[in-house]
Amino acid sequence: SHEAESLAPACSASRQRSTASEDLRVKVVRSIYVPNIFSPDGDGVNDIFLIHSKNPLTISYWQIFDRWGSLVFERHDIKTDDEANGWNPISLGRHLAAGVYTWIAEIKYPDGKKEKLIGDVTLLH
Repeated sequence: SHEAESLAPACSASRQRSTASEDLRVKVVRSIYVPNIFSPDGDGVNDIFLIHSKNPLTISYWQIFDRWGSLVFERHDIKTDDEANGWNPISLGRHLAAGVYTWIAEIKYPDGKKEKLIGDVTLLH
């Protein structure tokens, strides 16, 4: 799970003859969950590796590599929690070895900020 928070001034007010300035702080919570294990064995449980978020976010790019650094999966401009664009080697017609795979993704938030995430996932059979 990855969570970040930022505080930013939201507004200031100006009045005639006297100037009053108030800062309203807005808490922005960026909550992403990426599991570290999945089992694409066709049983309907944990078959698809996805990046999850509370609200749909854009994944600018998402790449997954095997232990030798070969690219085994890649998607661009997809949404979090989109099973149609998740990684399921079986549905893609590939039988990959059980083991640890490294992934990298860039998440784009509604406020325009981008965040690069890196992790690994264990594929079980």
